[in-house]
Amino acid sequence: MSKLQGIWSGLIGGTAVQTLVLAYLTIRCDWDEEAKVTSARMKKWASTK
Repeated sequence: MSKLQGIWSGLIGGTAVQTLVLAYLTIRCDWDEEAKVTSARMKKWASTK
């Protein structure tokens, strides 16, 4: 394997791993709960201004 092939293999492999991890985290996230938390933060932030 040439140096160039190694660089591209590493880049593609790293991107694939990153994509799989982010997809897993996105699927496992409780989006309704995240929306509630964000809404509470926004209300708190809006009341301080």
